[in-house]
Amino acid sequence: MAVGTRDEYGLAPRSRQVFDTASVTAKVMLTVTGGNHLGIYLDPSPEAEAVRRETVRFLDAALQAGGATSAHLAAALSPTGNPSISAIPGPAP
Repeated sequence: MAVGTRDEYGLAPRSRQVFDTASVTAKVMLTVTGGNHLGIYLDPSPEAEAVRRETVRFLDAALQAGGATSAHLAAALSPTGNPSISAIPGPAP
């Protein structure tokens, strides 16, 4: 999951609730400081480029043979490609 702290639809707090209550599976939430709703994916900004890069890194780590844990995925994304992006791992199963 990825969300900007300035999401114009107010989804930052709700995104965290969805992330926290989603089934126990390997997961990571990216929070983009100052990011808005779609700009964190589509803008030509360094933050959006970093979100796209982190998404590919996440998928690469998550789709490796043998499965992945939230801690493994968070470690694969740390450090993120931009200091305004934080990776929060899901709870250990």
